[in-house]
Amino acid sequence: MLTEPFARQLDRAMAYESADRPLPAIVLPHPIQNVNKEELMARAVMLADAAEVLLRGQVPDGQVPGWPP
Repeated sequence: MLTEPFARQLDRAMAYESADRPLPAIVLPHPIQNVNKEELMARAVMLADAAEVLLRGQVPDGQVPGWPP
């Protein structure tokens, strides 16, 4: 699990070292701290939904910029 700015960093790093499949990452909006109650709940729902997708052996749609390649 990472936030959008770090997902972009990961995407750049993968340009040098490719993987044989999409990375199973959950990307949340930035920031993840000091947010109001509504934003916190929305992110909790996003996290739970993405975790369910990962548990099914799939990659959450649009979770990592540039993936799948």
